[in-house]
Amino acid sequence: MGVEDWIHDNVNVCIRTDIFDSTGVVERQVIIRFSLLYRIGEDPFSGKSDEKVRYEAAIHAWLKENCPTVPISRLYGFGLSSGKTVSHLFIIIYD
Repeated sequence: MGVEDWIHDNVNVCIRTDIFDSTGVVERQVIIRFSLLYRIGEDPFSGKSDEKVRYEAAIHAWLKENCPTVPISRLYGFGLSSGKTVSHLFIIIYD
């Protein structure tokens, strides 16, 4: 899978990748999303990318808690520019 297979819009790049089990068999496919910092204005407004990540994680948590019938992705974790993480994985799996 090459760059031509990446999914992108104006502010994000999503890269599909495989997660392997201990025997080397593909267990599942995941999408890892990266924000394009230059598109969200990180340079003139330092911290904007972290605010975007925290905001999206909060929306995800609220939806999961308050709208259990709405299908949403599984959020396995996220990381901030400070190095702080909410999981050891930085992936969102879209089932």
